[in-house]
Amino acid sequence: MRCRPAGLALALAACATPSRDVTPALMGTWGGPHIGLTVGELDSDVQFDCAEGTILGPYSVSGDGSFKWPGMLTTGMGGPARLGQEPPAMGATYVGVVRGPEMTLSVELDNGSTVGPFKLERFKEPQLTSCL
Repeated sequence: MRCRPAGLALALAACATPSRDVTPALMGTWGGPHIGLTVGELDSDVQFDCAEGTILGPYSVSGDGSFKWPGMLTTGMGGPARLGQEPPAMGATYVGVVRGPEMTLSVELDNGSTVGPFKLERFKEPQLTSCL
């Protein structure tokens, strides 16, 4: 984006807005079977039946609604957590498409495996099953 000093305040506001910021249409909660997503301004929390993840902003969505966001995924271990035992976090890429109030999301892990796809709806509660 080229900024021209037409009006200093307007130009500064236009230049200060990164093109990869999360859009208001993405902000908030998304839910569906086996998944819950809370999109924040800087990063997002993802809850699965037996795992959790983080999506690292800033976010970009292409004109056709598709996205590819970097993040992490930590799988649950089932049963009680032992003191000092933490499951390892894996690098992950969250890919999918947003169409209005609906989102399809898959997780591509750095080890080559894929989790999903998941169907989510904006403002819908997640339908999660606890990992035992």
